[in-house]
Amino acid sequence: MTKTCQTLFKIIIVCLLISLCLLACTSQATPASTQTLAPIPSVLPSPTATHISIPTVPPSLTATATHIPIPTPLPILTATNTPVPTAVNTRMPLATSTRIITPAPTSTDKLDQAVAALRHVDPESWDGEKGKALDEAVNTIESAGQEGERRLKAELVAIQQAGEKDPTFQILAAWMIWDIGGLDEVESISKLWTSIPANEWYYRWFFMPAMQAAATQDLRAAPMLKVLLSDKEGKPYPMLEYPLTHEFVWGAYGSVGLPVLYEVLQTSDNPVAIESSINLLAQAQYLPALPEIRKALDNPNPDVRVAAIMALGRFGHPDDYDRLIFGLASTDQALLNKYVYALNEFGDVRAVPHLIPLLQNPNQRNEVAWGLSNYVASPEGLVALMDAKAKTNDQDFANLCDKYVQNVLESAGLTWEAFQSLPAKEQQKVTDGYRYADITLKPGEKPITHDQLLEVVAEWRDTGYIQSEKWDWVETRHILPIATADDINLLLDGKAKFYLRLSDECIYDVRIVDDLIKWIGRSRYR
Repeated sequence: MTKTCQTLFKIIIVCLLISLCLLACTSQATPASTQTLAPIPSVLPSPTATHISIPTVPPSLTATATHIPIPTPLPILTATNTPVPTAVNTRMPLATSTRIITPAPTSTDKLDQAVAALRHVDPESWDGEKGKALDEAVNTIESAGQEGERRLKAELVAIQQAGEKDPTFQILAAWMIWDIGGLDEVESISKLWTSIPANEWYYRWFFMPAMQAAATQDLRAAPMLKVLLSDKEGKPYPMLEYPLTHEFVWGAYGSVGLPVLYEVLQTSDNPVAIESSINLLAQAQYLPALPEIRKALDNPNPDVRVAAIMALGRFGHPDDYDRLIFGLASTDQALLNKYVYALNEFGDVRAVPHLIPLLQNPNQRNEVAWGLSNYVASPEGLVALMDAKAKTNDQDFANLCDKYVQNVLESAGLTWEAFQSLPAKEQQKVTDGYRYADITLKPGEKPITHDQLLEVVAEWRDTGYIQSEKWDWVETRHILPIATADDINLLLDGKAKFYLRLSDECIYDVRIVDDLIKWIGRSRYR
């Protein structure tokens, strides 16, 4: 028994010694202390740098099943002088509150080196071997996911606390934070953007994340879009400038953006934001905004007043006819042009006798001639054009008048002499038929059904194009008889996908839908 106890005692001693050795080895393999980043607030403190007024149009269309690729070709994306970091996502995320980037283990040293590589970068030098190195730095940060985002925010706080200036890094950091955090980081990104003076913006790096945010059609994205609404100088591509920059962003955002724009119109004191809101709300026939737009006719800013004039022409509300006619008395030639354009767009033939005298004014006559033969075509207007042709010493203008009249006559298979010989009512039928040709069903045609309209718009959303093998025959005149104002948001959200092509050629499709929305909107009061 004693020997047995002694043996057991020896075994226990040996086991204890082995355990102590293993514990010592483990302690040596673990550092005495581990470096960790101090907690970073999820929303950056608002820097004290110069603030731009906030009031709002994809490099990136990203990954997973919740993203759509950008269709190609992209004509306006071929600029050689506006580089984009290829490492930043090249797809556009749809609505999601989850993280976009799948994090991969990245050492603190690598993140520090990547951040350092992106400090004080010249955006125009993002090419060649240097561009590849910068792309690699972006990839390193984004692939680290939340840890990369935390490191970026730590650097941004350090920049602010040191009173440094590095707007390029701040803008690029905002883009990477968007790629990593998506909609969860909208407030953080918006505050960062508004801390950067407008004269230091590298606009393309603002525009791309804004387009991505707009494509989500999520109300949480609005603060990012509102930041760009106050800028009219930025050009992300050579062929894309104001006001198209705003139209692309807010057009891609769809109907969810209309109440946001209306709030901007009501509350902003930034004239560019007000002007842009008026343009976009009128394009969408957003009727609640009309009273505020009328007030803007008295705005001290001339660009805002012009936007209001044009918007009243777009809405075409009967209550605004006299306002626009009164504007023809303006002695400001540039402003007078806007009133002429607005009355043409308004499309009321009562304006014809008020427009005819302006055929004698070299500053307005071309626009007036176009209106008298199109938007407000009438027998009286055609006679005035032929009279102006006979009296002018300007052969180009004479040819223009003749061309416009012939367009109307040829639609009815008439000569000028034959037209003049018609009774007044028959002449009126000819000009009315020409004016309403695009919105009137032809003999034997039938409108589509509302269910078919839903199918048409669903295909727009799926393809991003208005062209379709199945529905290519459908035009405005086939839709108007069955569409109501309740369908405007449906059409806006379908049209939104056209903008994601990020190409100037998408505007052709956009304008077709815009015209349809205009007529549907006017059906509420005309």
